[in-house]
Amino acid sequence: MKISKKNSKGFLISADSFLALTLLFVFILFSFFYISKTSSDSWNELDLITAARDESAVLEKSGVLESSVKSSSSDLILEYLSSTPHNYCYDVGIFSPTNLSLPIISVKKSGCFSSSEKVSSAERTFMVVNDSSVDFYIARILVWIK
Repeated sequence: MKISKKNSKGFLISADSFLALTLLFVFILFSFFYISKTSSDSWNELDLITAARDESAVLEKSGVLESSVKSSSSDLILEYLSSTPHNYCYDVGIFSPTNLSLPIISVKKSGCFSSSEKVSSAERTFMVVNDSSVDFYIARILVWIK
């Protein structure tokens, strides 16, 4: 009789372990199912908005926008855009506040040809200090994923 009690305890522990492993497997399976249903489109859109705002702030704070307007050249902006992540495309336009339809400087990141269906933009006003005057400009940055 003592042998049968030991065997029945072993059977209960094995059944209990099997039940726990089965429930764990089912839980993991349901977790993967719900994770696969999560759409990353909304996160991509937020990433694009954040990237556009970040790049506009960095371009202004680093003085790249001001230097580009003073030299009437897009070389500094293009140099900066080449250091951004490869899967992000940028189109930077600098506008005079009196004419927002025609940029005075326009540059697109190398290797980026046309925009995708999801484009985010950020506009930033910055000032350029000349000898005795201060002029205001607007930088519009469009960003999309290749």
